[in-house]
Amino acid sequence: MEKLLPVDNNSISCLHYGINGSLHKKDFSRYEFLHSINLDPSLFTIGVFSRVEEQKGQHLVIEALKLINTREIQLVIVGHVMNDNYIASLKKLISEYGRERQN
Repeated sequence: MEKLLPVDNNSISCLHYGINGSLHKKDFSRYEFLHSINLDPSLFTIGVFSRVEEQKGQHLVIEALKLINTREIQLVIVGHVMNDNYIASLKKLISEYGRERQN
């Protein structure tokens, strides 16, 4: 991760709110999961999990990726779409910034 973000790994924490860690599948394969959703497992992946609506700020993540200006990061947005116009605007931003899936 240090090659993508100039942050010491010791300063990054993962918080598993509301998740019982003992229930996690032990044989989970990040590679297999990303491959199954047609993403490149070799790239740094950012996941945003929430309702898809302007109030949640998914557009800000897309704008931040434009500022980072690297193809070595991919974004996955997961959630219930609350407004079809907002998802259309997200897709338009992605297209304008040239960040479409590059398969």
